Amino acid sequence: MLNFKVINDGKFTDCAEQDFTQSKGVKVLFLGGLLHFNGRGFGYGLSSILTELTGSIDTQTSIFSCHRSKDDVGETAGHMYSFVQEGAITQEAHYLFERLILPQELKQKLLSQPVAASKDLKEHLSSIRIIGYSYGTSLVQQIERLCTSFIQESGLDEVPDVIGAFSELRALNIGPVAHIHDSQGNRFGAERLDLDNAESLFSQLFFYKHNDKIMQDCLSDDLVRPLRLKEGQAYQAIGNHKTGYICDLIGEDYICRIGKSRFASGVETVKVDHKLDFESHDLRLYTNTLRVADDMATYPSTATAEILHDASKHLVKAPTAQDYICSSLKTAQDPFAHDERKDRILSAQSDFNNAVDAFRKTPYAQTSKFVTSHLNALKRRLNMG
Repeated sequence: MLNFKVINDGKFTDCAEQDFTQSKGVKVLFLGGLLHFNGRGFGYGLSSILTELTGSIDTQTSIFSCHRSKDDVGETAGHMYSFVQEGAITQEAHYLFERLILPQELKQKLLSQPVAASKDLKEHLSSIRIIGYSYGTSLVQQIERLCTSFIQESGLDEVPDVIGAFSELRALNIGPVAHIHDSQGNRFGAERLDLDNAESLFSQLFFYKHNDKIMQDCLSDDLVRPLRLKEGQAYQAIGNHKTGYICDLIGEDYICRIGKSRFASGVETVKVDHKLDFESHDLRLYTNTLRVADDMATYPSTATAEILHDASKHLVKAPTAQDYICSSLKTAQDPFAHDERKDRILSAQSDFNNAVDAFRKTPYAQTSKFVTSHLNALKRRLNMG
């Protein structure tokens, strides 16, 4: 049994499974990390990230999430490693597959009239978008394995319409702890993973950082070693019409912000964040871009954050799954845009470090004025850009 949440008025609220299944328009399912999937961390920060990523302000797109009713992070972590090492699939993945991806009625229609039912399957899956982060990427791959097993065991792997319908399910994997398997269910390793030609049953993108320690712990260098690295690259993006891999190569392990906090009493205090994430796995490291909002400037931690934001919007808005993959890879593979993004992140990192140095030298009584001046200058620069 899983509990569901939906974003309403900028925050997560509890909802029923039927709210997801009966939702009209595009529905995004966020499958989060170990804490999220155990019911923790559903605050304003996460809802803001997902709303900004997907551009889901309009009423035609709904953002849902789900989590276990039992809070046991240790058990969930064990499941994460069991899938990587042994291919063990969890009850939660079975639940998502059977209730959301391939409901019983649709499954029976596929078995009796596969070609006709594939149209219904395509329409059903075309409305679902999955964003997996950390442990959620394991669930995405587990669901993909269940779909593949169903097709093979039912003899539907020879029916192109069915394969095409499943390919319309779109997934975005951030900070992956699992990736695609071969047709026998074996995980591709670094020595035999051709990132240009690897194909998932679903249409999937993988965003990762070369120094993400959680990814490294789960996958070793499976996703980094196959890259064809060149000196001076900030990131690399490779793939095909169904599967894409985008790896940041120069990102930092720090979450960086400068701004003000205002208490209920009206008193303001300055805030300078330079937080080290030793695991280099925090969702904000992947998603933070250079922006100013609500008297707070946020700085990018990776060169791929802008690409991730573009890909997330393609995930939601692109007319087909193939358009989602191809448009995202085209954005990421533009060599001129690569150099501009690299310059922007290096400039932003330098700007933040210079601001912190100046802040340290500023008398306490002048710190609020200093931050206000810094924010205004950054706003002008962004508006001019």
